[in-house]
Amino acid sequence: MKAQAKEDLLVITDRSVYLSGESVFFSLYCIDSSLKNYAENSKLAYVELINQEKTAVVQSIVRLDKGRGQGVLYTNFQFSSGIYEFRAYTNWMRNWGESSYFRKPLLLVNPYDSSFFVENKKKLAATVSRSSATSRNDNQSPEAIIQLNAPVIPSRSLIECRVNFSTSIPASGLTVTVVPADEPELPEWVNEPSLSSGATKNIEFLPELEGPLIKVAVTDITNGEPVKNVMGILNSTGNAIIVSAAKTNQQGICWFNPGLRLQRGAIFAQILNAGKREDQLKLEIEHFFAPVSETISSGYPRLSEEQVELLRKRFIHLQLAADSQPTINLNDTSQLRFLDTIPFGKPDMRYRLKDYTRFLSMQEIFREFIPEVRVRKVDSLFQVKVRNKSIPGFFEGDPLILLDGQIITNPNFLLELNPLEIEEIEILMQKLIVNGLVNDGAILVKSNGKIAKTGVLPVHALTLFYPGIQQVVSTSWPDYAKKVPATDRIPDRRQLLYWSPKISDTDDLHEINIKFFSSDIPGKYRIRIRGLDSKLHPVDISTVFTVEN
Repeated sequence: MKAQAKEDLLVITDRSVYLSGESVFFSLYCIDSSLKNYAENSKLAYVELINQEKTAVVQSIVRLDKGRGQGVLYTNFQFSSGIYEFRAYTNWMRNWGESSYFRKPLLLVNPYDSSFFVENKKKLAATVSRSSATSRNDNQSPEAIIQLNAPVIPSRSLIECRVNFSTSIPASGLTVTVVPADEPELPEWVNEPSLSSGATKNIEFLPELEGPLIKVAVTDITNGEPVKNVMGILNSTGNAIIVSAAKTNQQGICWFNPGLRLQRGAIFAQILNAGKREDQLKLEIEHFFAPVSETISSGYPRLSEEQVELLRKRFIHLQLAADSQPTINLNDTSQLRFLDTIPFGKPDMRYRLKDYTRFLSMQEIFREFIPEVRVRKVDSLFQVKVRNKSIPGFFEGDPLILLDGQIITNPNFLLELNPLEIEEIEILMQKLIVNGLVNDGAILVKSNGKIAKTGVLPVHALTLFYPGIQQVVSTSWPDYAKKVPATDRIPDRRQLLYWSPKISDTDDLHEINIKFFSSDIPGKYRIRIRGLDSKLHPVDISTVFTVEN
């Protein structure tokens, strides 16, 4: 099977020089080279920060919506000083290799590592430039006029910026950064969207049209042959329980599509009724991120004395921010809440066991006060059936049984649990169909977290950590129009005065308005607006203003 349509990624970061411990904010543009428009097929982009040892020190998965995405990468004080490679790609782009990825250099300076400044004096490689004071405007970019409410702004005051374009422009395609005018800036590698049809390639990686695609290979370890046409299940636990099913193809491959609700945490893959002993099956999962085989070497930059002073002031603010502001982890989904326990709908019955007499066995609990479940024992094996709410009687097939989101294929394990460790049981009394997997009802069991899960999964099952899709959290900026005495006493030493990965969701605007507040740091600052216009021509305009105490 051949592929020709090629995606390109363009990424704009808030700056190109960072202190270890600062956050790297970025805005993503996914472009369809064949249609010369935003690419809407891929719903995920993979973003990484690579060091010179070809090791990914930070990785994140970002959601794409109509070709646009945004996110943040967190660095920490353990990162050594040096040039790092920021790379971004989609699963579809992996068909064209690393040369098709978006790649740009970022400089990280560890303020606790004096070796960087020693090396900085020795090496006279490409000197870091300052942001250009002139507006970039090639023949295809729209003309723009930037107006400020005043050229000189007091500290902690409102700055109003109005931009008028010669032609209508999509505000959703523009990114805004406000940093010091002397902010050091690394020269970027030539890596803009090609907007040309990609060469025909063999398809190995599929576009992620509805969320992550997880590839699991199943082989028979007795002969090394792929196991064909057997049903596999992938599920995850947590706030949003995910169950995905798929059959292996002729190559023994299961393609699971758990959807965009898949969260950060453990995922489990197993095979059902393969007609073989469980210890004869071997499951292998393809890693979510592409391997790193090469990095682009870049000159070690030399900073001017003024730029070193800017970094010193940023380090002071970084320490103050760490002491006074909570850290937000965009991958932390513990505060997220979902209406449905599983994507099949709300349960028909819910039993909180603390409201009932605690019996000594799970058999007694089901028989005494959960009439929607019938338990019988044949020889040494238990049979569990769920009542059909549509017609009188019980289903004949087996229900889907989940313990804290983990699938249980052996009912004996469920019936041998200690009832004192069970908090809640939910029952779904309808037929459930997931990608060809059919279950007659479902039993969802929630424990107090103290149950040992040993024996829940078959021996061939595979457990892997999924990094999660980064949640979009809006960035909060100071608002000194609201007089709050407690915050008035906190020093505001921000040098990144404002960052917005998307000015507005509104398209076809001739005028855009941006508002933010200055900090306590005086000096010259630059408002820089970058992105793509409606014809995907690059936009890069800027203006300078002064902040005085």
